[in-house]
Amino acid sequence: MTKSSLRLFPSELACPASECMQYTNVNFLLSRPSLRVSCLVKKGGDVGASNHDGKNVNAEVSCQLMHSHKEESYERKRRLHVPLQKADFVRTLLIDNYDSYTYNIYQELSVINGGNWFGLSFLSVPPVVIQNDEWTWEELCHYLYEENAFDNIVISPGPGSPTCPEDIGICLQLLLKCWDIPILGVCLGHQALGYVHGAQIIHASEPIHGRLSEVEHNGCQLFRDIPSGRSYGFKVVRYHSLVIDSESLPKELIPIAWTSSTSTLPFLGSKDLGKSNVHEAQKVQSIFVDPFLDKVGNGSSNHFDYGNTRSRRVLMGIRHSSRPHYGVQLSNVIEVCSSISAENNAVDQLKRIVHAERHLEYNKTEMQHLEMFNMVNTHHATTGYKCLKLKWRKFGHLAGQVGGAESIFCELFGHETENTFWLDSSSTEKERARFSFMGGKGGPLWKQLTFRLSHQRYDLKVECGVKSNLHKSKTPDACFFFADNLVIIDHKNDDVYILAIHEESSSVTQWLDDTEEKLLSLDGSVKMALGKQNSHYLTLSSNKAGFAAEKSREQYIEDVKKCLNYIKDGESYELCLTTQMKKPIKELNSLGLYLHLRERNPAPYAAWLNFSKEDLCICCSSPERFLQLDRKNTLEAKPIKGTIGRGATKKEDEQLKLKLQFSEKDQAENLMIVDLLRNDLGRVCDPGSVHVPRLMDVESYATVHTMVSTIRGKKRSDVSAVDCVKAAFPGGSMTGAPKLRSMEILDSIESCSRGIYSGCIGFFSYNQTFDLNIVIRTVVLHESEASIGAGGAIIALSNPEDEYEEMLLKTRAPSRAVMHFD
Repeated sequence: MTKSSLRLFPSELACPASECMQYTNVNFLLSRPSLRVSCLVKKGGDVGASNHDGKNVNAEVSCQLMHSHKEESYERKRRLHVPLQKADFVRTLLIDNYDSYTYNIYQELSVINGGNWFGLSFLSVPPVVIQNDEWTWEELCHYLYEENAFDNIVISPGPGSPTCPEDIGICLQLLLKCWDIPILGVCLGHQALGYVHGAQIIHASEPIHGRLSEVEHNGCQLFRDIPSGRSYGFKVVRYHSLVIDSESLPKELIPIAWTSSTSTLPFLGSKDLGKSNVHEAQKVQSIFVDPFLDKVGNGSSNHFDYGNTRSRRVLMGIRHSSRPHYGVQLSNVIEVCSSISAENNAVDQLKRIVHAERHLEYNKTEMQHLEMFNMVNTHHATTGYKCLKLKWRKFGHLAGQVGGAESIFCELFGHETENTFWLDSSSTEKERARFSFMGGKGGPLWKQLTFRLSHQRYDLKVECGVKSNLHKSKTPDACFFFADNLVIIDHKNDDVYILAIHEESSSVTQWLDDTEEKLLSLDGSVKMALGKQNSHYLTLSSNKAGFAAEKSREQYIEDVKKCLNYIKDGESYELCLTTQMKKPIKELNSLGLYLHLRERNPAPYAAWLNFSKEDLCICCSSPERFLQLDRKNTLEAKPIKGTIGRGATKKEDEQLKLKLQFSEKDQAENLMIVDLLRNDLGRVCDPGSVHVPRLMDVESYATVHTMVSTIRGKKRSDVSAVDCVKAAFPGGSMTGAPKLRSMEILDSIESCSRGIYSGCIGFFSYNQTFDLNIVIRTVVLHESEASIGAGGAIIALSNPEDEYEEMLLKTRAPSRAVMHFD
């Protein structure tokens, strides 16, 4: 056993749950005649800010507010500058069409746009991101032509159609009137370039989302050094419902890329049996193709007729004959993993086009200086800080000796379960989870926070960009415990820690002593005794009624068909449809229910939470991590997409596992959510840091096999832990993509609030780390009712009857746990 005491100062104790924050966003531009460099630069091995003389630059900025814009869900402060002479780096204006892919492009542009200036090396030059209705045309012209603020423009993907002004915003004017500025239109931008010059937008013969095709091109500058044609390794993942009609292209638009054939391929094939998923992922580019543009302006229902000639294959790229304008219905700058050099992609080629087209602009000796700030004002309490102390004790290799986490929780907190919590890694297989945290109502610092940022309900999406909630829940939006006494189990080393945070004047020695005594008095036989005790006194009421579904089988299947129609019409390419099952209860011992659930369905991100004031108890057996931030500022998401039941025999079980791994439909589901999570992390991570170390792994649990991917990035220094959560909440695996449009559609289809289901449970720590799950496979007990939420991702390949059966499969473990006590 180890005893220690650590003094923590206010600057080190910034618990997000204890602060009252308000977020507002202000964008403003200001001009100054003086030179100032505040980008991150590198010279002579040192990183810092320097002018061209190598001297440090320290300058105050006086700002004049020019105009403000809408609220955003994360904190950012960025300064970009116009060079005073020819520079090797590029400054990009990125137009966001309210898409969930924009910040993947942002990440790539930030790295590629870097270069040299006055002998300095700019490690990254992030683009300026604005939404397509954020600036007026007059404002945009001012920054493009009077301030010379940008060298090129990239128009992002997005939901909707270029024929709809609300969907395309200012982009059509850019393509028509900015004839001298290099512009790359991606997906929706590609369609806009065709539409604005007279090409027709027509339906494809079928929606294709998350399936591979090979692409060939004509070798133009945009695709220089990129392979072309069949069997040359240039594979793209297509997500599109609509195409430009190549027969309607005007003479000023030149086709530059096509699909090599009409067939598609799965991401992983049977030829890859026995190979690592990561190894396979390294051979394939994740290339974005527009999933949305299916709302044809004239209401035509024509289909694109695939043929054998080049003109009848799917058009993947165009360019203007006299302007530096390009459109691609793929984005080979956006990669999950790639075997093609990072320098050989369309955006890097666009950078070279910029230097060729606009080199005269850099010969001016004087330019006005432009700075852009995107600021989130965070209001912290400035008074009332207290100096706190942390005391802790370690008991090496104790957990197994005393019967494990269940015995420890039942002994310390099981006799009085009100206001207790247990963040429970009940499945502790390698690389899934390591620690369990448990506690109850503690010392003088303990408090419960309700309607604050623990659990976050799905309906908190209104705090993260969604306009409104169509359905209202009976449960609170959020509940948190501020825990000053804590028990931690390290499952890897079998150690137990007890911790107490307290003020200078208070003493926690008694709690530590009492807890130590109880722990050391336990032995391995306690767990068995508790198990027998639970089987006797944990009894449900005499109410034998089963769970009643919110929607019948026929209604759910009809909802799936509605989702398929939205996907066909280009409004989304993945919709995570859910429903609820409910059962009246009376005298249920909720801890017994949870103990039974964790035994039958162990999970790495399980949880027990009891909020007595709200008459709310959560019994969660989630296998899915939403988001984690560790001490090294690494942000990680682990979305699950793709589920299949376990087999009755070992042979059948292995066959089912392989069926899931090589299912084209499940691969497509997973890959689209991976791209969505890369976008969410890209909003708050350092440029170039977002990556996918594991793609489409299959993990096995008690009742199901699941397909899991891992996305990581390095958190930017100017964003907080709460900012990271706001940038990604709700978890993309529970919404679909693009996130905002998909949530609006789901609100219109689903008949009730999801409540806690689809939200998250976890902790925020004093050291600004956190770990949150996705609330699935969960029983919520509230006001004499048990509820279970379940659903699945609907994509173009979905079968309505199969989706209904998958939804039932996901309710099996939690519903059986409840019915076990009948």
